[in-house]
Amino acid sequence: ASIEEINFLDLPLSHEDPRMRYDVIVCSMVINCVTTPQDRGLMLAGLFHHLRPGGICFLTLPKSCLTRSECIDKQSFCALLAETGVGFVVTSTRETEKVSFFICERPQVRPEARIDPKWTTLQICRKASKATNKFGVVLRQSEVDGNIDRREARKSRSSHSSRCPP
Repeated sequence: ASIEEINFLDLPLSHEDPRMRYDVIVCSMVINCVTTPQDRGLMLAGLFHHLRPGGICFLTLPKSCLTRSECIDKQSFCALLAETGVGFVVTSTRETEKVSFFICERPQVRPEARIDPKWTTLQICRKASKATNKFGVVLRQSEVDGNIDRREARKSRSSHSSRCPP
């Protein structure tokens, strides 16, 4: 057997066989290293779709991504992860001085809902004097629905700009 290096953003959004999905995914201090808000949205959609229904995602990121961003705060990030965004049920959150923790469950049945349009572009939610970064997430309905090839999504995203650079 060999080890294959693969970019998570190039994997299919989900496996056709639900038995090939995961019970648990740990995404610790990774989402903040993804360079664009659009690819962060693609990654969150991928985490959702790689879980089996009832599966759990443990997500951590630097607290400063949410407390010092001009584009998103903790409350908005929780809402983005939830039903009108990615589709998770956020079962628990916790913070330390430097880290924000989220426990997200993929529901057994996902309601057919459109994502809130506010997640499709970056918004300025905090005045620049209080913000020191531009961390944010942009979602696409097709990616949240799992109906798109990730490589094609990345190609098409590279031609789109956002109001708030990474």
